[in-house]
Amino acid sequence: MLSARHEIFIEVATNLSFSRASEILFISHPSISKHIKELESFYKTTLFERKGNAVHLTTGGNLLLKRLKEAKKIQNQLEFELSVMKDQLKAKGQLKLGASTTVALYIITKIFSSFHQKYPDIKTTTGFLRLQDQLEGTERRIKFSRNDFNDAVQGYNKTVRSFPSSVAASMFGFKVKEGFTADMGTNQAPEINFTK
Repeated sequence: MLSARHEIFIEVATNLSFSRASEILFISHPSISKHIKELESFYKTTLFERKGNAVHLTTGGNLLLKRLKEAKKIQNQLEFELSVMKDQLKAKGQLKLGASTTVALYIITKIFSSFHQKYPDIKTTTGFLRLQDQLEGTERRIKFSRNDFNDAVQGYNKTVRSFPSSVAASMFGFKVKEGFTADMGTNQAPEINFTK
């Protein structure tokens, strides 16, 4: 069984943030730091590299995270198998499932409902909210990058067209550039068939 220190390390390493781990685990920031220092002392290696506000895993930290994830997976599997051996209908464990918001709201909820009736001691979690947040963040970054690119192209084109820059542009072969535009149909979501 993983120790509390190992669980804390996994949370800090996964989020690369002592503050975020503190919020998730409801443990004070100094307590988190103390547990990490004790692990570093136990393993006789530095697990995190701190650069300003940023936290990065060291080589030793990456190795520990990898092995702890493997150990946690084995621990969860063992707990599940032992509970199934005892009584299949009282199996204990955790089922993690990721899905888009639409699938999670309209399809997964119905499946989880019947699953919970059959296996009430198995905890289910859906990763669709975190996935949705990540997708929205990615879409926002793409939008800002596209706008930055189009602004830069617009500034460049204005310079190339304006006198006296236009003279130098024609002498050296600088031409007007096109900004980014989406292809026709890219605003349409793909169709997905769940019946197959």
